[in-house]
Parts: sequence; structure tokens; C-alpha cells
Amino acid sequence: MKEVVLITGVIGFLGSHLGKFLQEQNYFVIGTRRDASNLNNCNEFRDRITWLNIDEDHWKEKAIGWKP
Repeated sequence: MKEVVLITGVIGFLGSHLGKFLQEQNYFVIGTRRDASNLNNCNEFRDRITWLNIDEDHWKEKAIGWKP
């Protein structure tokens, strides 16, 4: 089973590098974002991580359910 990592700030400079690295190391990566987030820093791997939209209701419960 893959280790699950939740990265807040994954769309930023450091977070995007960390997210890409962990995804390449076969971690299950969950990244937080907002509706209006610019995902340009994540273009290389944005389809290979799971996104958690913090503008939606119950996002915290969803995050807890993945047990990062």
C-alpha cells in the first residue's frame, strides 16, 4: 500500500517540487487547492495527484478519510 501524503501549498514553488518528487517516489499525493488556484507550477504532474478543493464543504473530513 502506498504511503499517503497531504501537501498544503502544493501549488507554490517549494510545494510543487515536493509534490512532484513524492509522486515520482510512488507516494499517494493529495494536494490542496482553491477554485481560483493557478496550477501552472504543477503542470508536469497535476493529473497524477489527487486534488482536495478547500473551497468545498467537508474538505477536512475528506482529508482525514485518506489518513495522510
